[in-house]
Amino acid sequence: MLKDEHHMKFEDLPLHDATITSISYLWEVKALSVNGNFFSKEQSKIIEFTLSFNLVTGLSIPHNEEWGPSSSINGTGFKAPLEYYIEMQSGDVVTVEAVDFNFNL
Repeated sequence: MLKDEHHMKFEDLPLHDATITSISYLWEVKALSVNGNFFSKEQSKIIEFTLSFNLVTGLSIPHNEEWGPSSSINGTGFKAPLEYYIEMQSGDVVTVEAVDFNFNL
């Protein structure tokens, strides 16, 4: 079980094969929310999650599907000081420039 999800490194979040269901951006407060779900082997069920980014200053959401259509995440990464990456199994890479993130189940 993910007890310290708020203190995990971004690249260690359990998002490989997770599915993104929606992405929303609140312009005035510079907040991005990525909603989705993943299958928990430990709990034998689908778990919903929200990945939030705070004080967002840049955002790129390409949807070219070079590897074919997919809503699933291949992996995540972080490049200091402020760049977070979500590589999709479609080959697209969502890039977020933000001060920090929160991961909530």
